[in-house]
Amino acid sequence: MLDAGATMPDAARDIRARMVRQVPNEWDRSELERLNLQGLKDRGQVPLKTTFGSDYPYHFNPLVQEHGVTLLGSRARGGLSNVWGACILPLNERDLLGWPLTVSDFEPHYQAVFRWLPHSQVQDELAEHYPLHSSYYRKLGLSRQARSLQADLRAAGAALASAGIRYGRSRLALSNCFYCGQCLHGCPYELIYSSNETLDDLLHHPGFTYHGNTVIEALEEHAQEVILRTSRDDALGRIVAERVYVAAGVLNTALLILPLLDQREMVIRDSAYNLVPFLRYERMPRVEIESLYTLAQLFMEVDVPEESSRNAHLQWYSYNDFYRQEMRRTLGRLYRLLPELVPRQVIERMWTIQTFLHSDDSPSIRLRFDQSYQRAELTAIENARTAKVLRAVYRKLRALSHLFGGRPLPLMGRMGAPGGSFHAGASLPMARQPRGLESDTAGRPGGLQRIHVVDASVLSNIAASTITLSVMANAHRIAAAHREYS
Repeated sequence: MLDAGATMPDAARDIRARMVRQVPNEWDRSELERLNLQGLKDRGQVPLKTTFGSDYPYHFNPLVQEHGVTLLGSRARGGLSNVWGACILPLNERDLLGWPLTVSDFEPHYQAVFRWLPHSQVQDELAEHYPLHSSYYRKLGLSRQARSLQADLRAAGAALASAGIRYGRSRLALSNCFYCGQCLHGCPYELIYSSNETLDDLLHHPGFTYHGNTVIEALEEHAQEVILRTSRDDALGRIVAERVYVAAGVLNTALLILPLLDQREMVIRDSAYNLVPFLRYERMPRVEIESLYTLAQLFMEVDVPEESSRNAHLQWYSYNDFYRQEMRRTLGRLYRLLPELVPRQVIERMWTIQTFLHSDDSPSIRLRFDQSYQRAELTAIENARTAKVLRAVYRKLRALSHLFGGRPLPLMGRMGAPGGSFHAGASLPMARQPRGLESDTAGRPGGLQRIHVVDASVLSNIAASTITLSVMANAHRIAAAHREYS
């Protein structure tokens, strides 16, 4: 494995180590709030999550110019899994419409991934449409807000189903939790899965070698070999391999594959991303001091057939400490003039909904590559369907407010720029009969034979639901057939 392999800075490590030495009720909460706020970075209207105040997982490439787009790669050891939201949901047959693959092609590979990926999931209302692919069930304790909302949803189950709404508990890549509320800032106990865990396991495997501090500058495919040219000035500067599997992330993979195929332009498909507050009528006192996890608590799939044949995927988040910051940002000086009772009344009713749309209903990103100067330019390709689908989703939630026990506030929402959801890809999409930059089902784009792309670039499109689990399963599927390619 060749990897840039950047690691967490010492300052962030020190913060994590200090927190681990104490139990959560011993932490200085005022200091934590200050550190957490310092760590937030606005990018594309939606805060960019950091880990212990550090943005080291992101690579801000000076040679990539963005115009109305926020698409970041990573050069970190473990990549963007150092800061992801840990949400996992498989693709179903509906999601796979237009793909050269079916659920049966993915199923054994979902099962294989779940044999080593820690996960929390339960057999519930969502499982009929999104199978678990695992016999291991682990229930995390829902927040009080989530238990209350879940009870209302269950009571209204038949009515919601007839309205085209399916819901269930979130499925997350972790198997334990201390409920310290720090999930969105970095788990001090490292309980949220990161691919660093798998890499650490692989380091003990006799057939595996890891080379960090190595950036691939170019690939060359020949009849019997692949040549990798790296940033190193030692023996690793030029590597000859029989076969190469590329998993550099959508942006970095594009910058490797375009010049290899003598191409200058590609379209990256994206899942539009919207953050909207939701106010429950029921107040939940003392929510700010509750022991809870702050990852998504519930998932919801919403159909709006009047606007789209695809579903929208909603992730519901109960209390987290971003809420006060958001109120301060929205109200400005007025916030300081309000009695404490007012913001507390709002916070104790507030949820955040993260809404994701299918790439069919989302803007895309055009990437133009100038090989002479090794520069890339990213521009947004608007999609008129995006606003219509989002309006239809929130209109449906408002119409059913008596069942949800609350209302969404879309006018107070924040829209992420294209790429901001980190659910992007399908830039080298797999196809039954690939043409141009399309890939075959082995992830080989443009007629290549010995170079396989195994990240989100080769997904045939981008589903509204979470993509990371399916990227893992697809990579496993391609690698498992290795002998067939020889």
